[in-house]
Amino acid sequence: MTSKNKFIDVKVTVIQNPDGTFTPAYAPEIIQVTDSDSVVNFQLDSHTDKGIKVSSCVVRQENNQLGNPCISKSGRQVVVSDANTLAGKFNLDFTFEKNGNSGRTCATALAKSSDCGAVGDFPEIENVPPGV
Repeated sequence: MTSKNKFIDVKVTVIQNPDGTFTPAYAPEIIQVTDSDSVVNFQLDSHTDKGIKVSSCVVRQENNQLGNPCISKSGRQVVVSDANTLAGKFNLDFTFEKNGNSGRTCATALAKSSDCGAVGDFPEIENVPPGV
């Protein structure tokens, strides 16, 4: 039996700043989903300190396209299902922790304060349903 779901891998590199905040980088930053019933897999890469893990992940916008993010037991992987039946753009907010100590993430639109510096709206999932 073969899977009909499309799997999209996103590499995540996270560094902890001296002030305790975390700066993640996503590759790609914009995840274009073109197949229905896709699965987006965020994986912390080998450049990320082994003590860092994802403590929470939420979808910012109300929607009926993305499922609830599922964080692995190790905290090094997050999986999000995407129905991709309607065009749209969705942002995810990740929170990271190191050795049980949670730190603010300075890489979301919600953290655009002066103490975080310039930040982006990534990662972004862009739905482009089949046939659109």
